[in-house]
Amino acid sequence: MARWSWLFVVLGMTFVQLSSEQSVKRNKGGVSIRLPQCCPSQHAISTRNATCAYNPDSSFQPPILFKGSMMLASNIVEEVKGITLACENENSGTRLIALSLDGEHGTLILLPDGTVNVMWFPPEGLIYERLQDFCVLQVLDDESDDPPMYWAKACLQDHALQWQADRLACSNASCLRKCCPAGEHLKNKGLCMPDDKTKDWSLAPQFPDLHVVYGLPTCEKILIYDDHSLTETGNLLASEELLSPQHYCIDNNEDTKSDQVYELALVCFEGSADSECQWKYGVLVPVLMGISCACLTATWVIYLLVPRLKSCNTGRCLLSFVSATFFAFLTITINKAGRENFTELQCSLIATLCHASILAMFFWLNVMSFHIYFQLRSPHKGYREGVRVFLVYSLYAWGSAILITLVGVTLDALQADVIRPHFHLPNCWFLDVTSRWVYQYGIILVLILVNMVFFICSVMLLKRNDRYRVESGHNQTISAWVYLKLFIITGVLWITEIVSWKIGNQCNIAVIIIDIINSLQGVYIFLVAVCLRKDLKVFHWGCPQLAVSNEDSVPTHTGEDASELLDAQRRKE
Repeated sequence: MARWSWLFVVLGMTFVQLSSEQSVKRNKGGVSIRLPQCCPSQHAISTRNATCAYNPDSSFQPPILFKGSMMLASNIVEEVKGITLACENENSGTRLIALSLDGEHGTLILLPDGTVNVMWFPPEGLIYERLQDFCVLQVLDDESDDPPMYWAKACLQDHALQWQADRLACSNASCLRKCCPAGEHLKNKGLCMPDDKTKDWSLAPQFPDLHVVYGLPTCEKILIYDDHSLTETGNLLASEELLSPQHYCIDNNEDTKSDQVYELALVCFEGSADSECQWKYGVLVPVLMGISCACLTATWVIYLLVPRLKSCNTGRCLLSFVSATFFAFLTITINKAGRENFTELQCSLIATLCHASILAMFFWLNVMSFHIYFQLRSPHKGYREGVRVFLVYSLYAWGSAILITLVGVTLDALQADVIRPHFHLPNCWFLDVTSRWVYQYGIILVLILVNMVFFICSVMLLKRNDRYRVESGHNQTISAWVYLKLFIITGVLWITEIVSWKIGNQCNIAVIIIDIINSLQGVYIFLVAVCLRKDLKVFHWGCPQLAVSNEDSVPTHTGEDASELLDAQRRKE
């Protein structure tokens, strides 16, 4: 499952601001809280001179988060002199920051072991962070009677120095990146916390040579993946992309609501590239695919309006192919446009329908190649135009596509430890290269090879055009050429799709041109099946119809018809 990085803010703030649902409580227990104070005991910061001033009447009770509830801290160990942070020295290697402890900018959190940390969300951060080197100060407004405010001064580590050290270490060894420090794991996908050691992430035994580095990846936005795999070199495979340790981290996540612990990966998302290509993925491709859907609809309607096309299996097969292509384009468009707002169920449903439709396209193309070859080979066998034959074709084409899709959906539902599609968020499509080849590209490749055999044989038959124009009819010959052109278009576009897929979603001119070509597949089908079909008059008295050729008027006879004609001739004699 994946979410944009801003969802961490929602998750973390929900975790922090549970106080809105509960009354503020006081810590009445006898447990002492070790809370570092910037000023000495009974001192507070005055807004007038911003220095620690003696104030014996002030009560030092900052709000603190403990077990999901906000309370006013009590039983605090007194700081007689106050403390000075290491980062207040210029050469400490860290920098000093000040945070308001108002629950929005920063929050004190009491850990189960009795220690207190400051939790905050950095302006350019990915998840909430805990600050351990800090002190708390009380701020009193000398000009009003408002209750005191609480701030924290904290030392912030320079992550750039740590990342530089990690790159140096990984230049001589294969590394993987763990999100949280050693002994900690993610809690509710929003914060690294120390807890039960049985819930911590550990390196799998099959990767004994990998060196573990700690910390979040260096990026502005991230996606969360439940489905991922790790390679022996320390790279992460997620959503068909291979990522280096600089662009991901993995760790265990503890879901406190379901009381489950599972491994997930935080993967960098290049937001800048997405914004540069927003015109392409948000405007250009959807518009072109919408045009394709309109052309496919027009093709479907025109073929339905021609009685001879809708009543023969040659036309029925093409109508079914167009229908499958239409649903494939429609579900692809919906998937790309709405996947960010999908629920898990919607994601799986759209991916399943899209997968089944794409497979059905190629299975119907397989039926068309089979049908036209045997029609050309045995033109006298008219039973192949019957309804029963079309039902068999439909059972094969639709049934095969649905069966393959259901196998993948079932394995996904069972979470079987086999190759499966992983139709889950965020991309609502195949997780890796292997699953895509097993459930889609491999099947399509086999069908295309079979179709090539049928169409090569059909072309050889069509070369003997004079014979087949008389025996099989001029319209059938044209239908064969239409099928052949559709096969070429579909095959070429499938190859260009693989090329674009291997290049990746980059905003270069080659990928943009390929995506434009692929998005207009419905237009090519309309041109071949309608506009360039020689025997189809689209605007014939306001209604499309097939042109009648003289060759189509030549009677064709079965063997039984020929015998009857010979008997009639003998009787005349």
